[in-house]
Amino acid sequence: MRRRSLLAAASAAATAGIAGCTDSESTGVEVLDRELTEAVEGEATMRVRVENGGDGGHVEVAVDLAWTTGEAEGEVFETYSDVVGLDAGERRWVDVSVRRYPDQESDYEYRLAASRTDRPLARFAYDPESPAVGDVVRFDAGPSRVVDGAIAAFDWSIGDAYGVGREIEYRLEEESAEGLSVELRVTDTQGKFDTARRRIDPEG
Repeated sequence: MRRRSLLAAASAAATAGIAGCTDSESTGVEVLDRELTEAVEGEATMRVRVENGGDGGHVEVAVDLAWTTGEAEGEVFETYSDVVGLDAGERRWVDVSVRRYPDQESDYEYRLAASRTDRPLARFAYDPESPAVGDVVRFDAGPSRVVDGAIAAFDWSIGDAYGVGREIEYRLEEESAEGLSVELRVTDTQGKFDTARRRIDPEG
């Protein structure tokens, strides 16, 4: 069955996705410690202390949220990351903004990783931040950035829909009431890519 197209693409300049590789290397980069702040309206910060035991360069600190119970056990449902420059031998605390679900903390875990990277960083925001069924939600990949080159493509997978473009609009239908999975894949001009995932739980 074909997947339906998204409601609208606010930018028609983006091209189709380019096949690529992740180009991340964990050699010499180590996670030493972590601290998770209290949630404020669901938003929290995962502070990750990393050490670069290799040559200086860009390091990606990634935090995945994965289910630990039920049929979806082991499935990653949200991803967060940041890229920083680290000198050889440098240790640093890196703050990664994440979501925290206090009422479900026995149902999921945070998985941390740090690796050397030259791939882009996929990020997106959406408005309204607390949508309800029937709302049109605007997704914006503007927070994404590249380490080298430029972004060539933004590819979206929202529920059973797909589309391309920096900005996308999607109407939340009744079938979204139990939660909606959103995935953005960003590809740069070198063919390297990164993926960001979020889960949206509509109000009402």
